[in-house]
Amino acid sequence: MNEIKEKKNSNSSSHYQTNELKERVKELDCLYGLTNIVKNKNLSLDEALHEIVKLIPPAWQYPEITCAKITIKNKEYKTDNFKETKWSQISNIILDDKKIGVLEVYYLEKKPQLDEGPFLIEERRLIDAISDLLGQYIGEKRVKEVLVESKTSEKKQDWEVIIDLLLKTDPRTLLRLTRKMTYYLYRYENEKITALISKISPVDKGSSSSQWCGINMPNPRQDLDSLKNIQKQVFEIAKETIPSEEISNLFQNWMKQDKARPLLLTSQKEGISLLEITDELNRFYNQDFEDTILAPEDKISVKTALIRRFFTNRPDYVNVAKTFIEPEDFITLLNHTVGPTHGSGKFGGKTSGIFLAEKII
Repeated sequence: MNEIKEKKNSNSSSHYQTNELKERVKELDCLYGLTNIVKNKNLSLDEALHEIVKLIPPAWQYPEITCAKITIKNKEYKTDNFKETKWSQISNIILDDKKIGVLEVYYLEKKPQLDEGPFLIEERRLIDAISDLLGQYIGEKRVKEVLVESKTSEKKQDWEVIIDLLLKTDPRTLLRLTRKMTYYLYRYENEKITALISKISPVDKGSSSSQWCGINMPNPRQDLDSLKNIQKQVFEIAKETIPSEEISNLFQNWMKQDKARPLLLTSQKEGISLLEITDELNRFYNQDFEDTILAPEDKISVKTALIRRFFTNRPDYVNVAKTFIEPEDFITLLNHTVGPTHGSGKFGGKTSGIFLAEKII
């Protein structure tokens, strides 16, 4: 009986983690959309604010009942469904230490109590980060309108804006991006990054770079100041050694890859149910592929995990199958599978053999 309870608790915890990841993906979509609008020089301030307010509801937990309004002085920018209710999150827009406007998010229906009324603590961080960005953006727009020579002033690149936003709203995603940039610089034998790695995670001088297994970066929940320090050093080195356009392209690819984390983690959950993995595969592969990338190493991990989950753990089968079977092959297979939705059984030996043979042929 205790084992059954433990399994239920484990499944419940895993389901919660998957839902939490999906919420973070929505936040990333919002942040990435914001940076694209902010860096679009062809948009006026009015046009940009009209577009920005539309990005906000989809990033909240209940997008279908979420509305938003941005007020700058006496001018308002609202979603089509906007209506003031008693369920709200409000954040002031500040420029030069003065309030110049306000960002408001409302739920149109009553929802269960969470961290801040019906809202998550992550949504508070997100709304404050958006307000900060709006203050900076409006300030830059006003300066450009008044001073033509402001073109010579230093301006943050789009990837630097993303770093600032992630530091406030999603340190774990920033940690993953910082690791990726560290690996990228390390492979090119950058002396400064090697020295930084030696400080935070000493490497055996006699070992080759291929034997190096990573750096011991801090847990962002436990040591945000250390993460900020390391992140700052890594991206200062990157800015010195890599063209800005190349860094932007790397960021775009890495953020697209990060959206695949729910699929990666779901596929590797022990005893994952037929329903849960089918839903996650359909969700991932029904997305716009221009916004999502499955990194090569993640793709191998996903299909290996699915082969072991539905076929067999035998190394000889797995090693051959992962060469010919792709993760998307499981969509058609599982959509035509009849069985308990919460079951965790495998296909038989004949099915496994025929399916692999078909892929090889």
